[in-house]
Amino acid sequence: MALINGIYIHVVDESVNEGVDITEHPVEQGASLTDHANAKALSISLGGKIVDVESMKAADILKQIQNWKKSATLITYQGRNYAGNLLISSFSHTHPNTINGGMEFDMELKEIRTAKNAYVEPENTAVKSSTADLEVGAIVVFKGGPVYVSSDATKKAATRGRSTCKITIINKRSWSKHDYHLISTDGGKVYGWVDVENIESSGDTATKSTTDAGTQQISNGDGEKVYHTVKKGDTVWTLVNKTYKSLNSSVQWVIDNNPNAFSRKGDARTLQIGKKLWVGTRK
Repeated sequence: MALINGIYIHVVDESVNEGVDITEHPVEQGASLTDHANAKALSISLGGKIVDVESMKAADILKQIQNWKKSATLITYQGRNYAGNLLISSFSHTHPNTINGGMEFDMELKEIRTAKNAYVEPENTAVKSSTADLEVGAIVVFKGGPVYVSSDATKKAATRGRSTCKITIINKRSWSKHDYHLISTDGGKVYGWVDVENIESSGDTATKSTTDAGTQQISNGDGEKVYHTVKKGDTVWTLVNKTYKSLNSSVQWVIDNNPNAFSRKGDARTLQIGKKLWVGTRK
């Protein structure tokens, strides 16, 4: 099994292409000179099956993948390989009678790279300085407001309150309406794309502190953290969608906030028995 944006799919074949473009120029004598070598965008080719997985039907998984492709939603893939900042460049599926209610599929994922304009308008200097620290991995404060399922969505998926978050993706493409993808680090349930005007530098406003026992606690009264000790048979999917469904956490959120609970970083399939897992915050 593999994960695509936190949803399980059964991958049979996984092929990774990591090519390099090499530029050569002939000279009067001897071998040609190589003057440039640029890595090509990573691409991953997948083949496998989409079937019912626990509480999610194969038809629902298919619809979600189709929506991601149509809306050019950025993808994080976790299988034999791990990669983020991907788009679904092609997707096809067949429905043989040998798979009850499911289908076979082929998918191509391609890494997206963005370039910034070297020219900076003088009047934009103030804006640039205020967003200089907004980079992938930065801890910021979401001031509250709408959260979107994709960077070009026109309709909000939810409205969330103030929360300390981590920037996981930045999309500066021309069609992007909401440039920053945030995930709450304090259980604030922010998981999606937001507008830059609703982000501020974290400074000294973080909403978490560490007690003498080393346990992360909410310091601003937003809620009570809920933990689960992993037992044999537990999966992240079951915990967030069944056992602790009322907490409204996601598979990716649990993975990001419990890195030491997995024997392989970012791989939900390597959840370790006996680990104390933070599964969300009860308001």
